[in-house]
Amino acid sequence: YDEARRASRALRAGGSPLYRSDPAPGGAEADGVLARHQAAEIAAIEATFARLDPRRITAAAHRLATAPRMRAVGFRNSYFVAEYARMLFSQIRPDVQLLNWNGQTAAEALGDVGPDDAVLLVDLRRRPAGFAAFARALVATGADVVAISDAPPRAEPRPKWTLPCAVHTPQTFDAPGPAFALVRLLASEAMLRLGPAARRR
Repeated sequence: YDEARRASRALRAGGSPLYRSDPAPGGAEADGVLARHQAAEIAAIEATFARLDPRRITAAAHRLATAPRMRAVGFRNSYFVAEYARMLFSQIRPDVQLLNWNGQTAAEALGDVGPDDAVLLVDLRRRPAGFAAFARALVATGADVVAISDAPPRAEPRPKWTLPCAVHTPQTFDAPGPAFALVRLLASEAMLRLGPAARRR
C-alpha cells in the first residue's frame, strides 16, 4: 500500500491526475487490468482496517446510535459516502439527515447543529475551498464529530474521533471502497447497540 501511495502522490504532484496518468495499456498488458484494480482496491481496504482502533470504532458507533440527532456531511466525492451513511443509519434510528442538502450554504448547514448532536464528517480528497474552516466550525458547535479521513486532522479544534481511511491507488481515481466499508462497519456496530429497537424500525 505504501508503494501505491507514493506512486499516487508522485502522479498528483505533476498536475491533475486526469491529465498526468498513463494511457491505457494495450495488447497483452490489458490482460492484467482486472488484477491491477483488484489489488489496488484490496490494498486500500486492508490498509484502512489495519489502522483502525476497535475501541474508537465502538465508541463512535455508540454515539452515532444514541445521540438524539445524527447528521452526516461530505462534499464532492465525500458527499456520496455521507449520503450512504444517511441511508444506512436512517434504517436503524430516527432523526438522521444530511447537513448539506443541494443548494444549502455551509453556514445554513451548521445553524442547527449543537452539543446534543452526533455528526459523521466524511473528509476525503478532493476538498472544496473553505473545507478546513467548515470542519473547525462544525467541531466548535460542541457536537460529537466522527471523521472518516484520508489525512490526519490539520487544525484545532479536532473531531472527537478520526477514523483513518486509505484512498490512494496507482490509478487515476481514488478508491471509494474503504470509506463505504467504514460507514457500513459503523452502522453495523450501531445496530448491535440499538438492539431490538433497530430491528423494529
